[in-house]
Amino acid sequence: MKKLFLAGVAALFLATGAAHGGSDKPEPKPSWVIDCRKAEIQYNGGDDDNARGGILTLKDVREIEKLAPYLKKCDAFWECVRRRGTKWPSGKYEGLWVYPPEGSKLSPEQPDGTQSVQAPKKRPKHCYPPRWPNGTPLNT
Repeated sequence: MKKLFLAGVAALFLATGAAHGGSDKPEPKPSWVIDCRKAEIQYNGGDDDNARGGILTLKDVREIEKLAPYLKKCDAFWECVRRRGTKWPSGKYEGLWVYPPEGSKLSPEQPDGTQSVQAPKKRPKHCYPPRWPNGTPLNT
């Protein structure tokens, strides 16, 4: 009976210890984040309000320096998209260009009055969105 009671108490302690997960401190939010759609670094309003007033600390500058290579990847991704162009994925307009590739030319007008786009031959086939080192994509 004692063994059953001790096993129950041990299971209870293990269950409550696993629920807490270690420290009670919340993880600090990053104060600088990348907005890859606009290709810019924005202030997130983290724990320190110095940058909101226009004051950058050494900590802020170091965070921005760490994010700069990823910002370059965002810029390269959107440059690739601009050079590649965008087509409608499916549906009524499937195969039509939403944004024709840079350097494309209009083909001769068809008898029905439509024109198609002739994409340049050296346009990229794929544009891969930038990712963090752990493999998760940036917010594109």
